[in-house]
Amino acid sequence: MEQLLLEHGYPALFLLSFLASTLVPLGSEWLLAVLLLNGFDPFMVVPVATVGNSCGALTTYAIGLWGGPFLVQRFLRVSHHNCYQPLRPEQP
Repeated sequence: MEQLLLEHGYPALFLLSFLASTLVPLGSEWLLAVLLLNGFDPFMVVPVATVGNSCGALTTYAIGLWGGPFLVQRFLRVSHHNCYQPLRPEQP
C-alpha cells in the first residue's frame, strides 16, 4: 500500500489529505512524513497537503451549509416545522 502511494506521490497526498479533512476517518500525516523521508521536495509536499486539506474542509463546510436542511429532513427525519421550532422548557 505504501509503495503504491509513493509511486503516485503528490496526487496521492492531495487525495488522502482531501479525504482526511472530510468525514472519512483517515490520516494523511503519515504519507506526508513518508514522502519527505523518501526525498520528495518539502516545498511541494507541504503546499499539496495544505491545499488538499483546505479543499476537503471547504467541501465539508459546503455540504453542511447547503445540504444541511436536506440531510436533517432526509436522514434524521426531522420535519421543517419541528427543526426551527424553539424548545419549550418542561413544566414542573
